[in-house]
Amino acid sequence: MKQQDEINWNDLRRKPEKLFGYSYLYFLVVLAVLGVLYVGNLTTTGKNSIIPGVPEDSSSLSQDLPLQSPRVLPAVDVLKYGISSPELVQRGKDLYTQNCSSCHGDNGDGNGPTAASLASKPRNFHSLAGWKNGSKVPQIYTTLESGLQGTAMSSFNYMTPADRFAVIHFIRSLAPNQPSDSREELEQLDARYELAKGVNVAGQIPVKKALKIIENENRDITNAVRIVIQRVQEHKNEYPTLLSETNDLEKTVSVWTLRQGKPFSLDELVHTISAEPKNAGFKTEVLRFNDQQWTMLLQEINNLPRPI
Repeated sequence: MKQQDEINWNDLRRKPEKLFGYSYLYFLVVLAVLGVLYVGNLTTTGKNSIIPGVPEDSSSLSQDLPLQSPRVLPAVDVLKYGISSPELVQRGKDLYTQNCSSCHGDNGDGNGPTAASLASKPRNFHSLAGWKNGSKVPQIYTTLESGLQGTAMSSFNYMTPADRFAVIHFIRSLAPNQPSDSREELEQLDARYELAKGVNVAGQIPVKKALKIIENENRDITNAVRIVIQRVQEHKNEYPTLLSETNDLEKTVSVWTLRQGKPFSLDELVHTISAEPKNAGFKTEVLRFNDQQWTMLLQEINNLPRPI
Protein backbone atom coordinates (compact mmCIF):
# COMPACT_ATOMS: atom_id res chain seq x y z
CA MET A 1 0.00 0.00 0.00
CA LYS A 2 1.46 3.40 -1.10
CA GLN A 3 2.06 5.79 1.75
CA GLN A 4 0.10 9.06 1.36
CA ASP A 5 2.12 12.30 1.40
CA GLU A 6 1.74 14.45 4.47
CA ILE A 7 0.99 17.48 2.21
CA ASN A 8 -1.04 17.08 -0.89
CA TRP A 9 0.73 19.54 -3.20
CA ASN A 10 -1.69 19.01 -6.04
CA ASP A 11 -4.56 19.96 -3.76
CA LEU A 12 -2.68 23.12 -2.58
CA ARG A 13 -2.20 24.26 -6.16
CA ARG A 14 -5.97 24.16 -6.62
CA LYS A 15 -6.75 25.72 -3.22
CA PRO A 16 -3.74 27.74 -1.99
CA GLU A 17 -5.72 29.21 0.93
CA LYS A 18 -5.34 25.84 2.69
CA LEU A 19 -1.65 26.63 3.23
CA PHE A 20 -2.48 29.51 5.60
CA GLY A 21 -5.91 28.51 6.72
CA TYR A 22 -7.90 31.60 7.56
CA SER A 23 -4.89 33.73 8.56
CA TYR A 24 -4.96 35.54 5.18
CA LEU A 25 -8.34 36.98 6.17
CA TYR A 26 -6.74 38.69 9.14
CA PHE A 27 -4.00 39.97 6.85
CA LEU A 28 -6.59 41.54 4.51
CA VAL A 29 -8.42 43.11 7.44
CA VAL A 30 -5.17 44.71 8.67
CA LEU A 31 -4.45 46.10 5.20
CA ALA A 32 -7.97 47.52 4.96
CA VAL A 33 -7.66 49.23 8.37
CA LEU A 34 -4.29 50.73 7.43
CA GLY A 35 -5.79 51.99 4.14
CA VAL A 36 -8.69 53.67 5.93
CA LEU A 37 -6.31 55.35 8.40
CA TYR A 38 -4.05 56.56 5.58
CA VAL A 39 -6.87 58.04 3.51
CA GLY A 40 -8.50 59.57 6.58
CA ASN A 41 -5.33 61.51 7.39
CA LEU A 42 -4.71 62.86 3.89
CA THR A 43 -4.85 66.65 3.43
CA THR A 44 -7.22 68.26 0.95
CA THR A 45 -4.34 68.58 -1.50
CA GLY A 46 -3.32 64.96 -0.98
CA LYS A 47 -6.83 63.76 -1.69
CA ASN A 48 -6.83 65.87 -4.84
CA SER A 49 -10.41 66.73 -3.98
CA ILE A 50 -10.12 70.24 -5.42
CA ILE A 51 -11.33 70.14 -8.99
CA PRO A 52 -8.89 72.11 -11.16
CA GLY A 53 -10.33 74.67 -13.45
CA VAL A 54 -9.69 77.99 -15.14
CA PRO A 55 -12.19 80.82 -14.77
CA GLU A 56 -13.61 82.23 -17.95
CA ASP A 57 -11.96 85.58 -17.33
CA SER A 58 -8.88 85.21 -15.15
CA SER A 59 -8.31 88.97 -15.22
CA SER A 60 -11.31 89.30 -12.94
CA LEU A 61 -9.27 87.68 -10.16
CA SER A 62 -6.72 90.49 -10.03
CA GLN A 63 -7.15 94.06 -8.95
CA ASP A 64 -6.19 96.86 -11.27
CA LEU A 65 -3.92 99.68 -10.16
CA PRO A 66 -5.79 102.46 -8.42
CA LEU A 67 -5.84 105.96 -9.89
CA GLN A 68 -3.16 107.87 -8.02
CA SER A 69 -1.97 111.44 -8.43
CA PRO A 70 1.73 112.33 -8.10
CA ARG A 71 2.56 113.04 -4.48
CA VAL A 72 5.35 113.57 -1.99
CA LEU A 73 5.51 111.11 0.89
CA PRO A 74 6.15 112.81 4.24
CA ALA A 75 9.73 113.10 5.43
CA VAL A 76 10.81 110.89 8.32
CA ASP A 77 13.57 111.08 10.90
CA VAL A 78 15.40 107.81 10.22
CA LEU A 79 17.30 107.96 13.50
CA LYS A 80 13.95 108.08 15.30
CA TYR A 81 11.95 105.59 13.20
CA GLY A 82 14.92 103.27 12.91
CA ILE A 83 14.59 102.42 16.61
CA SER A 84 11.80 100.10 17.73
CA SER A 85 9.07 101.23 20.10
CA PRO A 86 5.83 99.61 21.35
CA GLU A 87 3.82 102.13 19.32
CA LEU A 88 5.69 101.33 16.10
CA VAL A 89 5.39 97.58 16.68
CA GLN A 90 1.63 97.81 17.24
CA ARG A 91 1.18 100.02 14.17
CA GLY A 92 3.34 97.57 12.20
CA LYS A 93 1.22 94.64 13.33
CA ASP A 94 -1.94 96.26 11.95
CA LEU A 95 -0.22 97.09 8.64
CA TYR A 96 1.26 93.58 8.47
CA THR A 97 -2.19 92.01 8.84
CA GLN A 98 -3.54 94.18 6.02
CA ASN A 99 -0.63 93.79 3.59
CA CYS A 100 1.50 90.74 4.42
CA SER A 101 -0.47 88.03 6.23
CA SER A 102 -2.00 86.53 3.07
CA CYS A 103 1.45 85.15 2.16
CA HIS A 104 3.40 85.13 5.41
CA GLY A 105 0.55 84.05 7.69
CA ASP A 106 -1.13 85.83 10.59
CA ASN A 107 1.67 84.86 12.97
CA GLY A 108 4.50 85.30 10.44
CA ASP A 109 5.37 81.62 10.00
CA GLY A 110 5.17 81.75 6.18
CA ASN A 111 1.98 79.69 5.94
CA GLY A 112 -0.54 82.25 4.74
CA PRO A 113 -3.60 81.30 2.62
CA THR A 114 -1.78 81.97 -0.67
CA ALA A 115 1.56 80.45 0.34
CA ALA A 116 0.79 77.03 -1.18
CA SER A 117 0.30 78.55 -4.63
CA LEU A 118 3.69 80.30 -4.67
CA ALA A 119 6.78 78.82 -6.32
CA SER A 120 8.92 79.55 -3.26
CA LYS A 121 7.68 79.42 0.34
CA PRO A 122 7.27 82.86 1.93
CA ARG A 123 9.73 83.76 4.68
CA ASN A 124 9.20 82.52 8.21
CA PHE A 125 9.85 85.65 10.28
CA HIS A 126 10.45 83.58 13.41
CA SER A 127 13.78 82.42 11.98
CA LEU A 128 16.93 84.51 11.39
CA ALA A 129 18.34 82.09 8.82
CA GLY A 130 18.27 82.60 5.08
CA TRP A 131 17.44 86.32 4.76
CA LYS A 132 18.40 87.36 1.21
CA ASN A 133 19.03 91.02 2.03
CA GLY A 134 19.49 90.55 5.78
CA SER A 135 17.22 91.35 8.72
CA LYS A 136 18.66 94.68 9.81
CA VAL A 137 16.31 97.67 9.54
CA PRO A 138 18.06 99.20 6.46
CA GLN A 139 18.20 95.77 4.79
CA ILE A 140 14.48 95.04 5.24
CA TYR A 141 13.68 98.61 4.14
CA THR A 142 15.58 97.91 0.89
CA THR A 143 13.52 94.75 0.38
CA LEU A 144 10.26 96.67 0.91
CA GLU A 145 11.46 99.37 -1.47
CA SER A 146 12.54 97.13 -4.35
CA GLY A 147 11.04 93.67 -3.70
CA LEU A 148 12.99 90.46 -4.29
CA GLN A 149 13.62 89.53 -7.90
CA GLY A 150 12.65 85.98 -8.80
CA THR A 151 10.19 85.67 -5.92
CA ALA A 152 6.60 86.67 -5.21
CA MET A 153 7.90 89.42 -2.89
CA SER A 154 6.98 92.62 -4.72
CA SER A 155 7.82 96.22 -3.90
CA PHE A 156 5.91 97.93 -1.10
CA ASN A 157 6.97 101.41 -2.18
CA TYR A 158 3.33 102.52 -2.18
CA MET A 159 3.52 102.58 1.63
CA THR A 160 4.81 105.69 3.38
CA PRO A 161 8.33 105.41 4.81
CA ALA A 162 6.89 105.70 8.34
CA ASP A 163 4.55 102.76 7.72
CA ARG A 164 7.38 100.69 6.26
CA PHE A 165 9.47 101.28 9.38
CA ALA A 166 6.50 100.19 11.51
CA VAL A 167 6.12 96.93 9.54
CA ILE A 168 9.86 96.32 9.84
CA HIS A 169 9.82 96.63 13.62
CA PHE A 170 6.85 94.27 13.93
CA ILE A 171 8.55 91.69 11.71
CA ARG A 172 11.79 91.96 13.71
CA SER A 173 9.83 91.52 16.95
CA LEU A 174 8.86 87.99 15.89
CA ALA A 175 12.39 86.59 16.27
CA PRO A 176 14.78 87.14 19.18
CA ASN A 177 18.43 88.21 18.89
CA GLN A 178 17.94 90.47 15.88
CA PRO A 179 21.16 92.17 14.67
CA SER A 180 21.45 95.76 15.82
CA ASP A 181 21.72 98.76 13.51
CA SER A 182 24.49 101.29 13.86
CA ARG A 183 23.89 105.03 13.56
CA GLU A 184 26.07 105.00 10.43
CA GLU A 185 23.90 102.33 8.75
CA LEU A 186 20.72 104.31 9.45
CA GLU A 187 22.32 107.49 8.12
CA GLN A 188 23.36 105.65 4.95
CA LEU A 189 19.75 104.48 4.51
CA ASP A 190 18.57 108.08 4.88
CA ALA A 191 21.10 109.28 2.30
CA ARG A 192 20.24 106.51 -0.19
CA TYR A 193 16.51 107.25 -0.29
CA GLU A 194 16.59 110.89 0.92
CA LEU A 195 13.98 110.05 3.53
CA ALA A 196 14.56 113.24 5.49
CA LYS A 197 13.53 115.26 2.40
CA GLY A 198 10.38 113.34 1.59
CA VAL A 199 9.88 110.88 -1.25
CA ASN A 200 8.48 111.84 -4.64
CA VAL A 201 6.01 109.24 -5.90
CA ALA A 202 4.95 109.30 -9.53
CA GLY A 203 1.27 109.20 -10.35
CA GLN A 204 -0.33 106.12 -11.83
CA ILE A 205 -3.48 105.25 -13.71
CA PRO A 206 -5.31 101.92 -13.93
CA VAL A 207 -3.82 99.56 -16.50
CA LYS A 208 -7.17 99.17 -18.25
CA LYS A 209 -7.48 102.92 -18.61
CA ALA A 210 -3.92 103.20 -19.95
CA LEU A 211 -4.58 100.46 -22.50
CA LYS A 212 -7.76 102.25 -23.57
CA ILE A 213 -5.84 105.49 -24.12
CA ILE A 214 -3.21 103.69 -26.18
CA GLU A 215 -5.92 101.94 -28.18
CA ASN A 216 -7.63 105.25 -28.95
CA GLU A 217 -4.34 106.89 -29.93
CA ASN A 218 -3.46 104.02 -32.24
CA ARG A 219 -6.94 104.12 -33.76
CA ASP A 220 -6.51 107.82 -34.55
CA ILE A 221 -3.11 107.19 -36.14
CA THR A 222 -4.43 104.23 -38.14
CA ASN A 223 -7.34 106.29 -39.47
CA ALA A 224 -5.02 109.16 -40.41
CA VAL A 225 -2.66 106.77 -42.24
CA ARG A 226 -5.56 105.31 -44.22
CA ILE A 227 -6.74 108.77 -45.28
CA VAL A 228 -3.24 109.79 -46.46
CA ILE A 229 -2.77 106.51 -48.38
CA GLN A 230 -6.11 106.94 -50.07
CA ARG A 231 -5.21 110.45 -51.23
CA VAL A 232 -1.81 109.26 -52.49
CA GLN A 233 -3.49 106.51 -54.50
CA GLU A 234 -5.87 109.07 -55.98
CA HIS A 235 -2.97 111.32 -57.08
CA LYS A 236 -0.29 108.80 -58.07
CA ASN A 237 1.23 111.09 -60.67
CA GLU A 238 2.33 113.46 -57.88
CA TYR A 239 4.37 110.77 -56.08
CA PRO A 240 6.30 108.80 -58.75
CA THR A 241 9.54 108.39 -56.77
CA LEU A 242 7.78 107.53 -53.54
CA LEU A 243 5.51 104.90 -55.11
CA SER A 244 8.32 103.30 -57.13
CA GLU A 245 10.74 103.00 -54.19
CA THR A 246 8.46 102.01 -51.33
CA ASN A 247 7.48 98.40 -50.75
CA ASP A 248 5.26 99.21 -47.76
CA LEU A 249 3.41 102.47 -48.26
CA GLU A 250 1.67 102.09 -44.90
CA LYS A 251 4.98 102.13 -43.02
CA THR A 252 6.20 105.14 -44.98
CA VAL A 253 3.03 107.09 -44.38
CA SER A 254 3.07 106.08 -40.69
CA VAL A 255 6.51 107.67 -40.25
CA TRP A 256 5.13 110.85 -41.84
CA THR A 257 1.93 110.76 -39.77
CA LEU A 258 3.79 110.39 -36.46
CA ARG A 259 5.61 113.65 -37.28
CA GLN A 260 2.20 115.37 -37.37
CA GLY A 261 3.02 116.73 -40.83
CA LYS A 262 6.24 118.44 -39.74
CA PRO A 263 8.41 118.70 -42.91
CA PHE A 264 11.63 116.72 -43.16
CA SER A 265 14.92 118.41 -43.86
CA LEU A 266 17.04 116.65 -46.46
CA ASP A 267 19.50 115.44 -43.82
CA GLU A 268 16.66 114.13 -41.61
CA LEU A 269 15.08 112.25 -44.49
CA VAL A 270 18.33 110.65 -45.63
CA HIS A 271 19.23 109.64 -42.06
CA THR A 272 15.75 108.26 -41.26
CA ILE A 273 15.51 106.13 -44.38
CA SER A 274 19.17 105.07 -44.62
CA ALA A 275 19.29 103.86 -41.00
CA GLU A 276 16.55 101.25 -41.54
CA PRO A 277 15.06 101.34 -45.07
CA LYS A 278 12.71 98.40 -44.44
CA ASN A 279 11.40 99.88 -41.21
CA ALA A 280 10.63 103.08 -43.11
CA GLY A 281 8.85 101.06 -45.81
CA PHE A 282 11.46 101.50 -48.56
CA LYS A 283 13.38 99.13 -50.79
CA THR A 284 17.12 98.82 -50.11
CA GLU A 285 17.79 100.25 -53.57
CA VAL A 286 17.04 103.67 -52.11
CA LEU A 287 20.49 103.59 -50.50
CA ARG A 288 21.99 104.12 -53.98
CA PHE A 289 20.07 107.36 -54.58
CA ASN A 290 22.00 110.38 -55.85
CA ASP A 291 21.40 113.90 -54.55
CA GLN A 292 18.81 114.65 -57.20
CA GLN A 293 16.75 111.54 -56.36
CA TRP A 294 16.86 112.30 -52.63
CA THR A 295 15.67 115.83 -53.34
CA MET A 296 12.75 114.55 -55.43
CA LEU A 297 11.78 112.07 -52.73
CA LEU A 298 11.99 114.83 -50.11
CA GLN A 299 9.59 117.03 -52.07
CA GLU A 300 7.08 114.22 -52.55
CA ILE A 301 7.10 113.17 -48.88
CA ASN A 302 6.81 116.74 -47.64
CA ASN A 303 3.90 117.20 -50.04
CA LEU A 304 1.97 114.28 -48.56
CA PRO A 305 -1.49 115.31 -47.31
CA ARG A 306 -1.47 116.54 -43.75
CA PRO A 307 -2.89 113.91 -41.36
CA ILE A 308 -6.14 114.92 -39.69
